[in-house]
Amino acid sequence: MRKNDILVIISSPRKNSNSTFAALRLAKNINKEYNVIDMNKIFLKPCTGCFKCAMKLKCNIRDDFNKILIHIKNAKVIIVASPIYFTGVPGQLKIFIDRNQQQWEKYKRGYYKKSKKVGYIILTSGSNNKKYFKPAESEIKSFFVVNGIKCKKIFRFENMDMPGKIKEKKYIEKLKIL
Repeated sequence: MRKNDILVIISSPRKNSNSTFAALRLAKNINKEYNVIDMNKIFLKPCTGCFKCAMKLKCNIRDDFNKILIHIKNAKVIIVASPIYFTGVPGQLKIFIDRNQQQWEKYKRGYYKKSKKVGYIILTSGSNNKKYFKPAESEIKSFFVVNGIKCKKIFRFENMDMPGKIKEKKYIEKLKIL
């Protein structure tokens, strides 16, 4: 695989976060080379609900959104990593997912039916309650569907409030997929 074949999207605002570590480790397990998009370093504006994308199949808002879509289009494997914030994803990732309305319009018209892209979701939560993962999973899975990405596996890590906890051997072992 080439570097452009794997795209890692990280969303934690915390430096050296557990979700970021897990995503980069998983990417390395798949291939030595990959691209990373840090949602906290991307300029994104929220969706305004103008519905112009329904007609043009393209968003009118001028920011970095389309640059990210190009990376997604070129990748064969997409890894999305996120901490759980109030059962959802952090704001910047949520803005990005909401902006996929144009992709929803394309999906409804039959785009991506033959796509062979695969995706992995990595979620970390400070809680040990499994129900808190569900809303974030749903958000990211919806993003995958409208972009023609088949969700291959979801990694859920509980009790991850302590930075660096993910580096324990029992968690690293879970990230082996091959």
